[in-house]
Amino acid sequence: MMFSIISFVIWFAFATFNRGSENLQDLTHVTGELKGHRIMKHKYTNKYKTYYKNVLVIQIDGCNDEFGFMEYNKFYGQLSNIVNRHLTPFFEIYYDKTRQRIEQNVTLHTFDMTINGEKYLSIDEIKKSEFTGTIISSTIALLLLAFTYWGSKKIIQRGVMA
Repeated sequence: MMFSIISFVIWFAFATFNRGSENLQDLTHVTGELKGHRIMKHKYTNKYKTYYKNVLVIQIDGCNDEFGFMEYNKFYGQLSNIVNRHLTPFFEIYYDKTRQRIEQNVTLHTFDMTINGEKYLSIDEIKKSEFTGTIISSTIALLLLAFTYWGSKKIIQRGVMA
C-alpha cells in the first residue's frame, strides 16, 4: 500500500516539475482579436459526487483552438468583463497545444496571456507555483520513504527477535 502512495506522490512531483519547466519557446504562440466567447460547464466526478464548474471559453481570430479559463482563476472576473464589452480586445497567448483537453476540445493549458498590452497570466507565476508543488511533493515522498524504511526495519527486527 505504501508503494502505491509513494509512487503517486513521486508521479505528482514529476508532473509539476515538467509543467514548471515549460519555456515560451516550447509553447505555441497565437495573437489576434477576440472572435467569440461562451460559458461552458466542465464536469468533475469524484467517488461520491458529480459537480460542474463554469469555464469561460474564448476563440481568437486566426486560431482553431479554444482557450478555457476556470471560474477559480484570479483574473476570471476581469476576463469576463473584457470579453463582454463591445470593444474587441487583442490577445497574445502562449499555450501548450499537445496537452490533454476537456470537453468540446477546450484547452486549459494557457501559460502566458496578454490582453491589449496588459499581462493577465505570466509563465513566471506558473513556474513558481509548479516548482513549489514539486518541492512539497518531493519532500512528502522522501518523508514517506524514510518512514516506510524505518517501519519495515522495526518489523524485521521484531521478526528476528521473536
